Amino acid sequence: MIDIRKGTLKLFRARICDEANYLSGYTVKKMGAPPVTLSTAGRTNSEGIQCLYLAENEETTFHEVRARDHDHVTVGEFHQIKDLKLVDLSLFDHIGPFSIPDFDMTWFAINIDIIRKIGNEIAKPMRRFDSSLDYVPTQYICDYVKHLGYDGIKYKSTLLNGGVNYAIFNEKNFECVNVKIVEIGSTKYDWKDIV
Repeated sequence: MIDIRKGTLKLFRARICDEANYLSGYTVKKMGAPPVTLSTAGRTNSEGIQCLYLAENEETTFHEVRARDHDHVTVGEFHQIKDLKLVDLSLFDHIGPFSIPDFDMTWFAINIDIIRKIGNEIAKPMRRFDSSLDYVPTQYICDYVKHLGYDGIKYKSTLLNGGVNYAIFNEKNFECVNVKIVEIGSTKYDWKDIV
């Protein structure tokens, strides 16, 4: 759990431009969370529930929206305008008994595998064929975190090594202050044989 003072975070969100916005991009007002009527189920939110997905840098956003060669992408820069209390799932691979004062070794031993699995599930990329039912466990956890009074979740990106994402429950905690349009030059594919 981390407390972040207002004005600390500068985060980013990307949207791939559709045909109507290919040259002009999206405006600042169109870069926030999708409206309730267009909010689809995701790893941290149920259908019809808004969630603002942000990242620590622009490159992470390109990976998260799965931008391809020659896509035009609008990138929004978001500034934190309220104090935040977040659950940080991004560091559980690096946490240990000597990294936190007054560390409860018993709690750590009992729960660390479960907490790592939760962090990995939230970070896992959505696949084209995933059912919205696949997201129910992580949506439930995020709803519980929201119920406890937290403003969002910080988690690692599985699409970019070292990338960090944020799921912000109330988009009014951030303001989009600037947008720009970029063209993706080229993407690199990595693969491994499965069969």
